[in-house]
Amino acid sequence: MASMVDERVLRSLGTWAIVAAGSAACSSTDGSTPDRVSALNQPATLNDPVMALSSCDQPLDTPGIAFVDIFFPVSDYCPARRMGPNTASQTQLQMLRDNAGRTCLHGRLTDGWAQLIVGFDGSNKNGLTPHSPAIGPLDADGAGVRGVHFTLDTPPAGGLTIETASVVGENCYPFCELHGAFYLMSDAGLARPFNQSGSYSFQWSDFQLAPWGDPTTYLDTTHLAGMFFHLPSGDFDFCLSDFYFLDATGAPVR
Repeated sequence: MASMVDERVLRSLGTWAIVAAGSAACSSTDGSTPDRVSALNQPATLNDPVMALSSCDQPLDTPGIAFVDIFFPVSDYCPARRMGPNTASQTQLQMLRDNAGRTCLHGRLTDGWAQLIVGFDGSNKNGLTPHSPAIGPLDADGAGVRGVHFTLDTPPAGGLTIETASVVGENCYPFCELHGAFYLMSDAGLARPFNQSGSYSFQWSDFQLAPWGDPTTYLDTTHLAGMFFHLPSGDFDFCLSDFYFLDATGAPVR
């Protein structure tokens, strides 16, 4: 089987830092090799040691989005924000914020992988403190967050697949265990491909454990880590916008 990279995410001086660690791949959304299964780990605080930035460390902030910290891409070219690029990779990826305020990714995947990560921050209640010293997983239950809304413009023809994950344990930085592989699934039991522009809303219960996930795990909605928009092979030029959480009535959590 192929191998993939699993991120262990730290927090240092108000920015996410990722340490790459190898893990074995199992299955995939189509029964072949998975793009990857990943999740954010319990972060550190502002008192942690400074880690040098790399050319791969180019996140976008998320002003005004409650309980979200940053957007950032990872790929086989840049598997971690604190590591330099893998120059053997053929993956091309550029992330930017356009004039409409959307987070946009442009590029091409051949035999590699890439994803856009939305990092959650349970301490960022009003969307105004992206560098909170108390950053941690999102307790969606405690915050009254029952689901999520987002808009996709021109997603790739092969379809984005969307995953979430939860952190296991308390005060376990930097070696928290992750429970991932919870995807928005199709009726066929595969990760649903999102290939149409539009606005989407889902509850946490819509995220189901994929067939290649660990059947002994469950999605802990009191310790949510982030959301992961996995890209398919081929060219892509799409944007994510209107990302916000929903309460029990379906109203935005601002």
